Amino acid sequence: MKKFFKFVIKIISVLISSLVIINIAVIAYSSVYIKKEDKLTENYDCILVLGTSVNGKEPGALLKDRLDTAIRLYNCKQSRYVVMSGDGIDKYYNEPKAMKDYAIKQGLEDRIIIMDEGGLSTYESMYRAKELIGVCKPLIVTQKYHLFRSVFAARCLGMDAAGVAAEKTAQDYPSALYRHTREFFARVKDFIFVFIRPEPNYMDDVEIK
Repeated sequence: MKKFFKFVIKIISVLISSLVIINIAVIAYSSVYIKKEDKLTENYDCILVLGTSVNGKEPGALLKDRLDTAIRLYNCKQSRYVVMSGDGIDKYYNEPKAMKDYAIKQGLEDRIIIMDEGGLSTYESMYRAKELIGVCKPLIVTQKYHLFRSVFAARCLGMDAAGVAAEKTAQDYPSALYRHTREFFARVKDFIFVFIRPEPNYMDDVEIK
């Protein structure tokens, strides 16, 4: 039994070490491509805003900060288009629609907004941006803790991606511990996904408006 428990402990130690190493690798790789708003010197195909929970038809705190950041970047002429990517599969729950409505209220024109309603995950948003919308050089907007994984996935999928962090950090929002824990494992998931390249859940039957 002692040998068995030692073996189990070794396996757990190797597993935990692997998860930590993957997280460190993703963060280290992506950090180079995360830019300050006032230090941007290039133009991009689009400003790609990643969706998250909405309250009814209104963006939550996380999403509102992403949208406000994207709107500033658009007004600074960093790109001619804004892509809203998130979960819009259920007719009763639509992140990109709420994102678009909010942005229009803040002065963005309908014609410059592209809605991707099949971005059910970060990986799927990146995959669909490249393969369905034809994005080659996105400027990704989300909170910094999430930006490392987003930029990593985009670049591994062949896009010349950079990212700008929404103003606040995860600690400024409720459930910071949950978000960081979830992100720790999500980085590992997407690290695997960019190598095995599974197709998103939706590719042809969800219209990009």
